[in-house]
Amino acid sequence: QLLSCEFSISQTYNDVWNDFGNCSDIRGEILRTWTVTDESDNFSTCTQVITIKRLLLGDVVFPENFDGIANQALACADVNANPSLTNPANTGAPTVIGQSIQGAPLCGLSVNMSEEIFDICGGSYDILRVWSVYDPCQPAQIGVNPLQYLQTIKVIDNIGASLTCPSDVTISTTEVDACLATYQIPPINISDNCTGFTVTTDTPNGTLASNGGTISGLEIGTYTITYHVHDNCGNTTDCTFDIT
Repeated sequence: QLLSCEFSISQTYNDVWNDFGNCSDIRGEILRTWTVTDESDNFSTCTQVITIKRLLLGDVVFPENFDGIANQALACADVNANPSLTNPANTGAPTVIGQSIQGAPLCGLSVNMSEEIFDICGGSYDILRVWSVYDPCQPAQIGVNPLQYLQTIKVIDNIGASLTCPSDVTISTTEVDACLATYQIPPINISDNCTGFTVTTDTPNGTLASNGGTISGLEIGTYTITYHVHDNCGNTTDCTFDIT
């Protein structure tokens, strides 16, 4: 508590660092001496002791999964637009009290990361990321030191392609046979940011294994054309238009 009869005061401090060694239970301490001076140059000092405890493996909190259970899986289109979404800066790293312990020399723990990527389909894949935290002050022991944790990060393609369908159209019969018509079904514009795709087109004459195509022998009437777009992860998108 700061009490003074003067209108204004100044505060300064000076730190002295005591290093007790990497493997000491108390890693070190800061002796912080505060000096408070008033307008009449009267001053008072006090010393604050800040103790830094060495971290232990039991203090470590590992990052959560992004598997659609603990956290939402990552969308393939989002990752393609911003690949850094799968980086530990976004998916987490080992922490103690919410603070990263990577590259922190006073923490006394060493952190390594390795990962494997398993392709699932098209733009979908799983990242299996193994975190290892090692305490060099304790004996190495498989399953104990280093402490290991498997983090799962799923990148999924569960959205079908985006389609731009033609507008309804009215056509005329041919001059050769005034009661029948031939029509060239146009290809649709297709956009898929994650994977490849195949297209089929349903027509009055049957299904074409292509994006549009030619149909003939159309009698007077209205017919519906349907495009089916199937991507490599099993997502399907349809669109239709009418020919009259």
